[in-house]
Amino acid sequence: MAAFTKGKLQADNGVTLTFQFNPEEIEDKRAVVVNSVTAPGRTPAYIYSGMGDHTVDFELFFYGPDTQEALDTLEKLVTPRMENDVVVYPTVTFAFGAYWTIKGFIKGRSRVTSMFFSDLAPKMARVRIQFIVYQDSTLYDGSGG
Repeated sequence: MAAFTKGKLQADNGVTLTFQFNPEEIEDKRAVVVNSVTAPGRTPAYIYSGMGDHTVDFELFFYGPDTQEALDTLEKLVTPRMENDVVVYPTVTFAFGAYWTIKGFIKGRSRVTSMFFSDLAPKMARVRIQFIVYQDSTLYDGSGG
């Protein structure tokens, strides 16, 4: 089993959530948009027309007396705000150790809480995050180059 690694979600609205986690997996998905072109008497051809969504899915694990505080902070990272009569979603940077630093937004989250304290605050939570990566964001692989 790997050791716990520090991670961070930091938003452009000043909200930061630092956490220790050991994900079983990080799923990195990138879609390619391809269109089919047909012409009489020809085999259909496929033409690349761009990139679709680039998503990174992962699970965060919280345990202990600060679990509710972490969940509250996470909600601030997914809650839109109003700026000049326009709804703006927070731009979030996801950093995982020295290997991943990507910028985008949290498209969705699902959480399960369990093991409650006497005041019914959660002692443990698992939160599944779906993160959309901005097209101009690049992965940092830790190699320094």
